[in-house]
Amino acid sequence: MEKTWVVADTISETVLAKYAQHHPVVAQLLHNRELVDVEAIDRFLHPDYARDVHDPFLFTQMQSAVDRVFMAIDADEQITVHGDYDADGVCGSAVLCSTLEAIGAKVDFFLPHREKDGYGLNAQTVTTLFERGTKVIITTDCGISNTEEVAQANDLGIDVIITDHHQVPDLPPAAHATLHPKLPGETYPDKTLSGGGVAFKFCQALLQTHKKTGNETVAGIKHEAFEKWLLDLVAISSVADMVPLRDETRALTRYGLIVLNKTRRLGLQKLLATGHKGRNADAPLDATSIGFRIAPRINAAGRMEHAQIALNLLLAKENAAAETLAQNLHQHNLDRQKLTERLTREAHKLVKEHHGDSDPILFVRGDGWSPGIIGLIASRLKDKYYRPVIVLGEGHGTYVGSGRSIPQFHITQALQEASHVFAKFG
Repeated sequence: MEKTWVVADTISETVLAKYAQHHPVVAQLLHNRELVDVEAIDRFLHPDYARDVHDPFLFTQMQSAVDRVFMAIDADEQITVHGDYDADGVCGSAVLCSTLEAIGAKVDFFLPHREKDGYGLNAQTVTTLFERGTKVIITTDCGISNTEEVAQANDLGIDVIITDHHQVPDLPPAAHATLHPKLPGETYPDKTLSGGGVAFKFCQALLQTHKKTGNETVAGIKHEAFEKWLLDLVAISSVADMVPLRDETRALTRYGLIVLNKTRRLGLQKLLATGHKGRNADAPLDATSIGFRIAPRINAAGRMEHAQIALNLLLAKENAAAETLAQNLHQHNLDRQKLTERLTREAHKLVKEHHGDSDPILFVRGDGWSPGIIGLIASRLKDKYYRPVIVLGEGHGTYVGSGRSIPQFHITQALQEASHVFAKFG
């Protein structure tokens, strides 16, 4: 399929005059992003942490979420962080786990297996966590689609705090508290935070509240400093999940890159030192470094084996363990690259055999295709043919699908309208 480039109109001399202090190319880019007034341009070009990062308690249900965590700490109740298996969910889980540990909570984590558990909470997981003694589940980068599972947790006496940023269903879960920038009625100013970004806002609120008790963090680090050292993970989650780098997210990412370049996390240090010994290995880390050096390897854990490997890496405190985990992730990513190339070639062949140029949506099915890879195949097919794509892989008698779409077709909404034909989706 031939691509047609649609190029934005060149701004007129009159419009250019409004950006007189900027280079014409910068002026064009600012105009394309609908940034006109001086304050908006300054926030975009020069993000400032103190000015652009909002008070976390602007989330309407933040106080309820914070109160429940400190109630759990006082009662020595078990808190379980339930994340997702991609880089956004893994980083958000690491942010939450490290913060909860720092304020004295009894915390563990659960990350689903992509093939066995699927996305988000499921009934078996809720039962398992209940049997483990969990009293509070905190989700990150998932949970907003799990209405039935949250109801099950409620029945078992488990309170659920949702931190998520995905599309809100018509009937949101009846959680103890929901931190979601797009929740109906939510007044929080930044609507485009990543999952890790929402988790960070929760941690900001927890640290602010803990500081009022007069206690230090468990590690003895000042609360403000602890908050800033979390930003490397927030930057990774934001870039990896491709959320718009605007407003608060832009400030979090800018300062997150500063932290990333001097990260104290053993796991990230080892990961960055593994498999990249070329001439640019010592160059400053930027968004491209996240997109091509860090995020793919974090994602590879959940695609090829289990995301827990990546989370263990981010939380590692011993050199030997961090080294081994970094090597594992690097090898998983190499294996993932080879498998993706092979299956993508097969997928292109299937498209040519079974689809014509007029087909509005492409469906491709491969027996034995790993659920961890089908999303990557869908992305490549979407990019090549510029049509919505659903790729199905079969395993253990069940078909698992992953879809990617173009701006003209809201694939998630379409799935919701046909939700009765799926065992689950999110």
